[in-house]
Amino acid sequence: MDIRELLYKLAEAPPGPHAQIDETICARLKALADSETMQASDMKQILDDCAFASLASDFAMVAMNIAWQQLLQDEGTSVSQ
Repeated sequence: MDIRELLYKLAEAPPGPHAQIDETICARLKALADSETMQASDMKQILDDCAFASLASDFAMVAMNIAWQQLLQDEGTSVSQ
């Protein structure tokens, strides 16, 4: 599964009071997946917002972290840079 596909799957998370991902984050994930130039910094901002405001479950955060790590790798950068 490529990163774009992963982001689309995450964006399709069912809404509701027991949702894994807040609807606003789902919309941002879809917009990022639709973007021609997905950047790790955009994914990092989504992760930061989710962590700050508890907008995603632990499972969703791990999946989004995997996407962020892959985007970093694709850009040839790392967390420490």
